[in-house]
Amino acid sequence: MLAVYVIGSMGLSNWACVYLDFPVQVILKSSKIIFVMIAGKFIQNVRYSWVQYSAAILMIFGIVVFTVENIAISPRFNYAGILIMMFALIGDSFMGNNQERVMKKYRPTQSEMVHYIYLIASMIILALILISGEFFHFFDYALKNKTIFLMIVPFGAVGYVGSATVLILIELFGVHIAVTTTTLRKFFTILTSFFIFSKPFTWKYLIGVFLVFSGIGLNIWYKKRQEMLKESMVSFTNSNNGKMNV
Repeated sequence: MLAVYVIGSMGLSNWACVYLDFPVQVILKSSKIIFVMIAGKFIQNVRYSWVQYSAAILMIFGIVVFTVENIAISPRFNYAGILIMMFALIGDSFMGNNQERVMKKYRPTQSEMVHYIYLIASMIILALILISGEFFHFFDYALKNKTIFLMIVPFGAVGYVGSATVLILIELFGVHIAVTTTTLRKFFTILTSFFIFSKPFTWKYLIGVFLVFSGIGLNIWYKKRQEMLKESMVSFTNSNNGKMNV
């Protein structure tokens, strides 16, 4: 099921790029935490604090500002892209919550989890494109446009390096540093997009980006604070137990 969620999330995210500018797609993808919170409420009965709800509201306002401005100035904007991204984020939220549930129940390593999810997802995708005939259409296209391999191979390699790097960051420095790093990556992805592709840039874009990443930052800060409080409580309990033993 996790592999199916990955296929749905990634496939729909890529499809949304047909209808949306890349910065809008990245901004919408950055709001994944909102959908994770909603799914967590129903799947795992998770309770959230006012800080987390405030962070979600900031992100929603940021997305609205960014998207409304994009509608006003972008000829490529299409509401179908927004709808597709919503379904992609729903799939992403189901994957995140069920992944957490699987990790709590079976205790696999993160590397093991990633390996099997993408292995099974690849097998499902291969079966789908063989049945649909897309696999053979690709080779017909590739024979006429051989440069496609020069694009696909580095794309796959960079994707693997990115996934492996995130796992290393989590292992060495913890999930909060990893999330902070990937958040900054999204910010620079949006910024770079405006330089590489010619598109108008307005101050409203800056407001939207600022609100979205402020919400993400607030959520990261809250999680880090909760983690520190939990660690201090554990150390306090251990020290008291030590005194009682003495």
